[in-house]
Amino acid sequence: MAQPLVSVKVPAYNQERFIEACLSGILAQKTTFPFEVVIGEDCSTDRTRDLVQTYAQAHSDVVRVVTSDANVGPARNIARIRAACRGTYEATCEGDDVWFHPHKLQRQVDFLESRSDCVFCFHDVLFYRDDKGARPKYYCPRDLPDTPTLADVLRRPAFIATSSILARRSFMEALPPWRAEVLCGDLVVRLWGAHVGKIGYLRDIMSIRCRHAGGLSMRAGHRRMAAEALQAYALFDEATQRRHHRLVRARMVFERQHARFGPMAYLLHPGQALQRFREYRTGAGL
Repeated sequence: MAQPLVSVKVPAYNQERFIEACLSGILAQKTTFPFEVVIGEDCSTDRTRDLVQTYAQAHSDVVRVVTSDANVGPARNIARIRAACRGTYEATCEGDDVWFHPHKLQRQVDFLESRSDCVFCFHDVLFYRDDKGARPKYYCPRDLPDTPTLADVLRRPAFIATSSILARRSFMEALPPWRAEVLCGDLVVRLWGAHVGKIGYLRDIMSIRCRHAGGLSMRAGHRRMAAEALQAYALFDEATQRRHHRLVRARMVFERQHARFGPMAYLLHPGQALQRFREYRTGAGL
């Protein structure tokens, strides 16, 4: 296997409905550089392991599988995938997400190669609510700048989909160790990236995020996810010596209310509620 420029991390657990589309989209990427696919199969109880092993056998020059005889959980699964990666850049495509644009990796690598000031870049995605059958919506706000700031990230943290990020390995290795302590480790990536450098936004729509009953966020529920986010914000505030405390505090107030009231928390913040309504009317946002 040639030395890859990009490592694509694929955490997979009980995703037999989606994993073939996920891996097919990754393997369909057209690039001028070699890339590898490292799958962390976390002892699924469905056919996920058999399916990923089939892909690994058929594409042994690109695909590797990291697994075990017991479930290790999302954080440890991601950690062991990262330990097996060899690329200069890292991307993630969770087993229930799909990359449908064949030049996604090429465009993102070209961007980062030309922008040494950016620690990662991301793009827009389509968001499907599998559980409600809702029409697909764009993920990012329509007025998002090309280089979002930390204020943008804190105002609406979820607009950066995990499947859309391509990051420098040097940045990922420098993430604070407490990232492993929270369930929403991707939130830490967004916050830390906007804190230590610049992040770039590509307006192309190049992947799909599917929210479904078996997904991590749906299984955990909004209260647990809000509680995990609160922990991440508190740790970030401490690690940055409260440099961004005003912004972080405002977000934490909202997350506490969201943990208690769910979506009704937007009624306590008319400005955010109006923004969400506008995004809904234009097909943007969750």
